[in-house]
Order: sequence, then structure tokens, then C-alpha cells
Amino acid sequence: MKKRGQISFEYLALVAIVSVIVIFILGISQFYSRQVETTINAKQVDTLAKEIIDTAESVYYFGQPTKNTFKVRVPPGIDSITINTTFILFTINAQGGKSNLVYPSTVPIAGNISRFPGIHTITIEARGNMTWINGT
Repeated sequence: MKKRGQISFEYLALVAIVSVIVIFILGISQFYSRQVETTINAKQVDTLAKEIIDTAESVYYFGQPTKNTFKVRVPPGIDSITINTTFILFTINAQGGKSNLVYPSTVPIAGNISRFPGIHTITIEARGNMTWINGT
């Protein structure tokens, strides 16, 4: 009779230890998956910004009435996109808080780009002494 009770206790102890180990491993994997997701989003923002800046500079140097339209994928996690005359500023939600990514331009730029994730059409056109960027 006592043997059956001892086996049940040992089984419960084994299940408890395995459960603690599994929960610990799941916690660590969640931490690292968020870190990897932040890194991937930052790399996608980097690619997006460089493509926009390169195209804006090309369009500016070709002059009016040059216009270029292309599709880009805006990644999730972007809090805001600000286009100033000399740079584009992306504010992204990183694991430790917000992070600012600044991409300088050698030509004057203006316009706006939607920060919402998904496929967007970006139109870049030369307008006099500046380049207009419009992303919908």
C-alpha cells in the first residue's frame, strides 16, 4: 500500500521539475524572440530608409519633372516617421524603449510617409529646389 503512494509522489515531483524547466525555457525563448524581432525590424527600416534616400537623391539630380514610384514594405513597430529638409527620422519601438534612427540626405527633402505596417506606394518627385516624398 505504501509503495503506491510513494510512486505517485515521485511522479508528481518529476512532473513539477519538468514543468519548471519547460516554463524557464519558454521564458528565455520569448525574451530572445523579441530581441530578434527588434533587430529584424531595425534592419528593414534601414533598408527602407536607404532606398528612399538613394531614390530621392537620384530624382533631385535628374531635375524636374522627374518622378519615381515604387512599392516598399513598412515593418511593424514604427512609432513615427519624420521627414526634415536634411534627414529622415524613424522612431521605432525597441525592446528597451523607443529608438531613433536618423538617415541624412545630401539633397533637400520634404513630404510624409505613413508609419503603419504593410505595403506602401512611395512617390518621389523633383520639385524646383527640393525633392518631394509621398508615401501612402
